[in-house]
Amino acid sequence: MAATKESILDKFPFPVIPKIIGEPNFESLREVQRKLSNNAGSIQTNLGGGQHGYLALTVRPDIYFGLTGQVFAPPNDPGPYPIIPPGATNAQINAIERTQKENQRVFNEFNAVGNALKQQLLGALDETYLRGLRHNIVGFLNVNVLQMIYYLFTNYGDISPSDLAANENRMKASYDVSQPIESLWQQIEDAMAFAGAANAAFTAIQILNLGYDLLFRTGMFKDELKDWRRLAPARKTWPVFKRMMTEAHRDLRQQSAASHGYQTANMTVQNEPEDHHQATIDALQQLANATMADRNAVANLTEANAVLTNTTMDGIPKAMATLGQQMETLTSQMKTMQSNFDKLRGLQVDISNPKYVHKHFEKLITSTNTRRNKFWCWSCGVNKSHGSDDCKWKITGHREEATSSNMLGSTPFGRRHA
Repeated sequence: MAATKESILDKFPFPVIPKIIGEPNFESLREVQRKLSNNAGSIQTNLGGGQHGYLALTVRPDIYFGLTGQVFAPPNDPGPYPIIPPGATNAQINAIERTQKENQRVFNEFNAVGNALKQQLLGALDETYLRGLRHNIVGFLNVNVLQMIYYLFTNYGDISPSDLAANENRMKASYDVSQPIESLWQQIEDAMAFAGAANAAFTAIQILNLGYDLLFRTGMFKDELKDWRRLAPARKTWPVFKRMMTEAHRDLRQQSAASHGYQTANMTVQNEPEDHHQATIDALQQLANATMADRNAVANLTEANAVLTNTTMDGIPKAMATLGQQMETLTSQMKTMQSNFDKLRGLQVDISNPKYVHKHFEKLITSTNTRRNKFWCWSCGVNKSHGSDDCKWKITGHREEATSSNMLGSTPFGRRHA
């Protein structure tokens, strides 16, 4: 069915626009234009990029280009009949007729949407305020709705230079990334519409540069803005920018939610200023040290038990003393292990997660073992300068023959620090 003004009106989201009582002003005119633009954009067409319907009927071409990155070319009247060249085949004739029919449909729909919007605007205010555009004979026949809108803004909008300056300041207000990014798009596009109504529209480049700058200043979109800079110039349009940064903001929001959930579940003290991740690593370091000490204590205990098993009756008292010393060391290390596990519980680290523990814990054990094998002393433990055999700070019971692989009752930290 061919599009008519009446059939188009039925499709509008705002089929009726409330009437302005008395003389219109900027705010009342902007509200009317907003509803008209919603109606125009709701009718699908492939013209002007195919993404914004007939929005070009209610906004200036420069604003349309700034918003869409596309040029809207009004369709031409194809005429009532197709032009068939001499000698055309049946297939060619059929193709020409189909094209002419489609072009006629598009042209008629374009006019029907424009007429429906014009009827709505005329119904939204007293016709007195548009008499300057009315022809004595044909009325508003040769005037389109866009001409009417900007005639009204020019004569009744009353936008001063200070109003434009305030509008620009609103448009440049810093963006808070905790807020929906749609609020930023609305901030910019509302300012675009305001400036356009005063015949002072921003260019597409100005809008893109402003959006870039506002997001750059947040410090949260560095990679995405780098991707934007790498785009070919032809692709750098406002819709593409909005789509890229909306996706980036969604990823940022998801990462923030995941991080917040993790920190909430693993927080030691609510208002503690330290880095919780580092606190976890420190606790794992301590646990790694204790684990290495425990491994060596068990090894020494095993060795002492073997000695006891192979000892004669005369050597049993000495072996028992050694075994008692190893048991004391093992008990001490078990207490250290328990203390470090308690610290981990305080941090509420998910130590049941093998990926997390393996990544940090085993690496720290290996690191601890490597450092200990370089310099270790029975009295001083891990150090940078000496072993058990040349210690200058020996304590009572020092064992010069002790090594990192056979601690003889000491710990990775040494007996001085036990």
